[in-house]
Amino acid sequence: MGALYHLLEAEQRVQATRECLRVLKSGGIFVVSYLNRHASILHNCVEKLANIDDLLKYSQTGIKNTFYGSTPKEINQLKIDLGVEKLYNVGTDGSSYIIASKIDEADDKTSQKWLEYHYATCEDESILGLSLHGLYIGRKREIS
Repeated sequence: MGALYHLLEAEQRVQATRECLRVLKSGGIFVVSYLNRHASILHNCVEKLANIDDLLKYSQTGIKNTFYGSTPKEINQLKIDLGVEKLYNVGTDGSSYIIASKIDEADDKTSQKWLEYHYATCEDESILGLSLHGLYIGRKREIS
């Protein structure tokens, strides 16, 4: 599921997806996890933005060390182009990383309410890219 974010070249990601789809039966479920580029930028900010040049480069290329960060829009388009019908595209961790210490300190009732909020919003396209990790679930189109 997580191989795509270790493939730094676009053609490698296309080739890997095509191979998965080649061996997947028609109508089968295709699942891929991905890193959200812009959430990763927020998560990797250091004090006083001392690393701003690195972050700006990452925002343009999506490449940081051995990782490729994409966007929900990019993932959706790649799958459409390759014949996958989107079932779900979810932010698996939402914005929890931003307030992790607050969540850790919360009592059980408050933590449960936070989880309910996350589940209610994890597919909201307006905030999908805030999640560090995305999970795309689709169906291979039927071959007629």
